[in-house]
Amino acid sequence: MLKLECVETKNLKINLINEILSLKNSYWKHTISSQRNFFKSNIKKNDFHILLSSEKKLLAYGCLRKGIFIKKNKKIKHIRFDTFIISKSYRGKNYTYLLMNFINKIIENSNCAGILFTGKELINLYKKFNWKIAVPKKFKILTPSVNNQLSKEKIMMIYNEIV
Repeated sequence: MLKLECVETKNLKINLINEILSLKNSYWKHTISSQRNFFKSNIKKNDFHILLSSEKKLLAYGCLRKGIFIKKNKKIKHIRFDTFIISKSYRGKNYTYLLMNFINKIIENSNCAGILFTGKELINLYKKFNWKIAVPKKFKILTPSVNNQLSKEKIMMIYNEIV
């Protein structure tokens, strides 16, 4: 039986954090220690963690981080779609549709804009779920780690833009 849930960081148990770090490490080849340091330094207590599991095994994970950007001199709350990964052995089972629709619903229910940064190879995937390419110069994002993403030649996309 599949279980899909959204959990805030402050409610994550250490064994689940370890599963998340292990799943992330299966795709992004860093050490578990460096994954843990990133998590401790960048993930805030009220950030959202999207967890798809089956029989106590984590199959897929997404991370949504809260922040603020400025557009046309107006502060706008956003949720940054930071991480999206499905375990290699569970890809191709339509979990992407399940997760993306769930993530979009969380953004909509939060009455925020959603932003993400991606490479060219994933643009069409996000477009299928109504994400649009944004012009980063029109936004001043008040999160230092996000500004680092802009300098890494990533493409910014937005969902549920509220302006």
